[in-house]
Amino acid sequence: AAMTKHSVRAVRAVELGGGAPTRAARFFTEVWRLTPVAATSGDTVDLRGTAAFHHILRLRRAPQTGVIRIVLDAADRATTEALYAQVRSTGAPVDGAPRALLGAAGGYGFGCQDPEGRGYAVLCDVRDHADSADAPDRPRKISHVNLNCADNEASFVFLRDALGFRLADETKQHRFLNCNTDHLSLVIGFNDAA
Repeated sequence: AAMTKHSVRAVRAVELGGGAPTRAARFFTEVWRLTPVAATSGDTVDLRGTAAFHHILRLRRAPQTGVIRIVLDAADRATTEALYAQVRSTGAPVDGAPRALLGAAGGYGFGCQDPEGRGYAVLCDVRDHADSADAPDRPRKISHVNLNCADNEASFVFLRDALGFRLADETKQHRFLNCNTDHLSLVIGFNDAA
């Protein structure tokens, strides 16, 4: 196993695509009790939990329903640039070098894809919220993301070597990965199809 020098430090958010972001947002605000943030359009809605992250869920108009991107947190620009170098060393597709990002959340980062074509973004310097008190009936953050993998080994090696995830536990059906003190951040399944 390759030794990874740099690691992301959390799952910041998940971006979901679908046909009606505003309608989907009603479910997440009424049932999950997430709070809309920033000026949103009919094409994109950002929702936050009680933690400081700018948003933990982005709903975006897209032709197909599904996960568009998993957004990961990096400590700072130097770590983001080191992670970019690690991703590049795997040969994975990237959307360009780390750069200042537009939009209400701002930030500095880059996007990439794993061997199965799933999208990731690595960000730092995001305009997060100062208020971050827990509320007993509201989600704080995304605790983990479950991914089906047609090639679990390739996905695992990428997540470990490029983004610094560690194997926390394993069963015949899943690998449980983390990047901080949480027991798990990502769950990757052994499946026939992604």
